[in-house]
Amino acid sequence: MTDCVIQQNALTGTFSPSGLTIQGRVSEVTINDSTWTPLPAIPLENRNAIGIQNSSGTEIKLNYDQSTVSYIGVKMGIEGERYYDITDSIPIYARAKPGAGSVTIIIEELA
Repeated sequence: MTDCVIQQNALTGTFSPSGLTIQGRVSEVTINDSTWTPLPAIPLENRNAIGIQNSSGTEIKLNYDQSTVSYIGVKMGIEGERYYDITDSIPIYARAKPGAGSVTIIIEELA
């Protein structure tokens, strides 16, 4: 989030760029159907965006609360992709559809 003030063609405040400005990282994360797994386990420092690709062959769900007991979250179908402008201080978790066992998804982070 940016706090800024515009005065006589001057912009002051705190700014956070989005997109790739420092580095990027792509990783594979294995998730299962019984627990919420952080995406990824250790976020890229200074992350400002994340992409999640589900090429696992099974539906998954995303959630911000790892204490959620059941399979409740944002549905991501087979071959689905989602992108978020989100910092490394906000975790995202994933879980595979019940009965799926373990599956692997792709995570792309931008800093």
